[in-house]
Amino acid sequence: MNFIADIHQKRIKEILLTKKYVIGGIICVLLIGGVSFGKVSGVSKENENTDIQTPQKTAYNFIYPEKIHDEEIQLIGRVLSHETASVFPRRSGIVGDILADIGDSVKKGDVLAYLLPEGVENESSLEVETQRNAMQKAKDEYENTQLLEQAGIDRMEQKVEEKFVNLRTIKNDNYSSQDNGLRMENEEINLAEAKLSVLETQLNKAENNRDAKLQESKNSIENAQDTVYVALQHTYQTALDVMGGGSGRFDEGSNRVISENDLNPSLGILDVNVRNEVVANFNNYRKALYVYGITTDEDYFTAIEGGKELLMTLQRLIDASSSSGKLSSSMINDLSNKIHLSQDKIDSASEKLQKAKDSYTVIQADVVDAVSILKRQWEEQKQNIALLQSKWQKSKSQVESQISLTESGIEQMQKELEYTRAMAQKNIDAAKNQYNIANTAYLKVAAQKGHTALISPFSGIVSKRSIEVGQNIMMSQSAFELVDVDTSLSQKAKNEIQFGLPEDLQTILSLDDEITFFLPEQETKLYRARVTRISPQVDSELHTFTVQAKLLDDISLPHHTSVQVKISTGEKKSYRVDSSVLKRENNQNYVWILKTDEPERLYVDVIEEDGEFAEITGDINEQTKIVLNYYGK
Repeated sequence: MNFIADIHQKRIKEILLTKKYVIGGIICVLLIGGVSFGKVSGVSKENENTDIQTPQKTAYNFIYPEKIHDEEIQLIGRVLSHETASVFPRRSGIVGDILADIGDSVKKGDVLAYLLPEGVENESSLEVETQRNAMQKAKDEYENTQLLEQAGIDRMEQKVEEKFVNLRTIKNDNYSSQDNGLRMENEEINLAEAKLSVLETQLNKAENNRDAKLQESKNSIENAQDTVYVALQHTYQTALDVMGGGSGRFDEGSNRVISENDLNPSLGILDVNVRNEVVANFNNYRKALYVYGITTDEDYFTAIEGGKELLMTLQRLIDASSSSGKLSSSMINDLSNKIHLSQDKIDSASEKLQKAKDSYTVIQADVVDAVSILKRQWEEQKQNIALLQSKWQKSKSQVESQISLTESGIEQMQKELEYTRAMAQKNIDAAKNQYNIANTAYLKVAAQKGHTALISPFSGIVSKRSIEVGQNIMMSQSAFELVDVDTSLSQKAKNEIQFGLPEDLQTILSLDDEITFFLPEQETKLYRARVTRISPQVDSELHTFTVQAKLLDDISLPHHTSVQVKISTGEKKSYRVDSSVLKRENNQNYVWILKTDEPERLYVDVIEEDGEFAEITGDINEQTKIVLNYYGK
């Protein structure tokens, strides 16, 4: 900040000096003009009576243009070394001896100088020792308080932990987990429910098996009934063939009541009664088969018995027949064979039906018994589960009550633990506060009266020594400065250029822009640097931004070396002059300037004119003399 203030003050001085030079120039011109006029007048009077005339020089009034814009600006800066560090004393005192001077290499921890102890001999060391003893006593009390209070806290925490262990034991002994209920009772219920589930599966499977087997048996009965019905139909048709004598006397499938006269006359001639039995049995069989219909198992077996009886009667009818007339012996044999075939069919069908019925009865008995047994076992298991659940609920209430009492005890002990901790912390804080007070007093006395060595906190080379033996130095006074100090900033850039950028020129410079600078004693030798840092805020006093730029050229400059920084403004040079000096000819503007004894015409460009003043640009500078009130010869 002091460096930026210096820059600001130098700029103000430059402006004031420039204004002084302009005003002084005007005064000199006026004085020269007055003296010249006096000399001319004097010469004229002296030579009134002479014939030789001396040529006279005309005095012109002129002004200097005021520069208001420039192509580049120059700012005062300095070299900022990041390898430089200052060493300050840790207490005020009188320098007793100096061990290091400029150019000496020192290491961190080296003694650079000694300060004389304060007070009379041994008084300082006694006071320091007294304060050290007081500090050590407070420290011991602080450490003892920590140990005692921590021991009390540990005992209380142990009791709380024992309560937690007791609670976990209760839960572990009684619960399989905190959510699944009592362990033993729950395991018994789970086993019982698992067994119930198995029984339900077996019961469902048995019922499904029962239904399947019964359905299969019913299907067998229906198939047997279909076979019986076919056999009964065949018997009926055989009866028609036999009664017709094999002559087709009866139409196939005839379904009418017949009489004895409908029989072939040759049938049963040896036994007339058998003809009447055949007619009666046939009509009864027809009635059972077609009139009443076969719908039940009893109907089937009735029809079977009727069919068998009809076939026996028909065989007797054949046996009582004689091979005479239209009924030959072979025909009788054929009819007898048909009867035997129908008997075989009806016997086979009847046997098949009976077996299907018997099988159904057996299957029904077996599967119903199996299902009944499983169902009874399932009901018994459900009752067992209900008893276990009742037992579980009772045990659960007892365990929950025990857990609740234990948790209440834990909660109470935790409150006591928190109170113990609070009181312990209070006692520890009080002891620590006493220790801090004693330690502060000791450090103060030690710093003021005990520390005599000025120790270097860095390694480097002494570049500046600001103290002398016998000098009374303050803690705020830098005793030494070191260079070649290894710092984090020096690893990025050892040296940088630092300068202040006026806030009205903020936009002309950005990070990574390249700038040039020169040393005051070497204005023609330019060096380069790249902008690495720009302060994000404006200095409230100097109204400048602090800028730092890393050196690009291989040059070694001491810390705080003054430099001149050149920055391009991006604008064209322009000057402000009185509007009265502007002349115009052929659409061109010009002014009269004074380079020699006579004015010369100089063409310029007018940027802006506001009446009293004009802004112009051209081949002029701040030393150009612009003639006033001159219109040419």
